[in-house]
Amino acid sequence: MKFIVTLAASAAIAALPATAAAQGLPSMPRLNAPSLDLSEREISQFIELALQIETILEDGTLDDVAMRAAIDTLIAESDFEAERFMAIAEMIADNRLLRRRLPSEVLSYLTED
Repeated sequence: MKFIVTLAASAAIAALPATAAAQGLPSMPRLNAPSLDLSEREISQFIELALQIETILEDGTLDDVAMRAAIDTLIAESDFEAERFMAIAEMIADNRLLRRRLPSEVLSYLTED
């Protein structure tokens, strides 16, 4: 399970520079607020999107340009704006409690009916 969580988090964070560049945003914006309001729905959506990004990153048939385009399209078609997706990824990376919680959230997502 830790492997899946690590891959999901890595996939999400790896997508950040490409997504930011496509949106004309700084590559890794720092949030001034100590925390963000994060709903259960957003956590679930973020996990789903991160796992989909992981699948794209593992696709050996895509070159870097195609991979970035696929990730950008995936994020654009999701309920997240690129900036919000990046903010959540950063929050998870910076927040020990969220990182501890992520494994159970990923497991719940993967075992849903």
